[in-house]
Amino acid sequence: MLLKLTHKGKPTLVNTNNIVTMFNGYDKESRTHMTTLTLVNGYTLFVDEALQEVYEIMKDVLSGKEQNIDWTFNPPSVD
Repeated sequence: MLLKLTHKGKPTLVNTNNIVTMFNGYDKESRTHMTTLTLVNGYTLFVDEALQEVYEIMKDVLSGKEQNIDWTFNPPSVD
């Protein structure tokens, strides 16, 4: 399943099957605390949503709820 999250202000699709860990982390580049997703390929993705919010989105999508994704104006990048 795909999650629409926000990475540096841009919508990003993340496959739930590729997420290994989720935790609160620190992005040295932007000097802010962000939620860190570690993916199976070793890539680390910082997202703007809080850890609890990412968990809730993931739980809802995996239980069958549809996530509102607006594809018309700002198509997301696929990570």
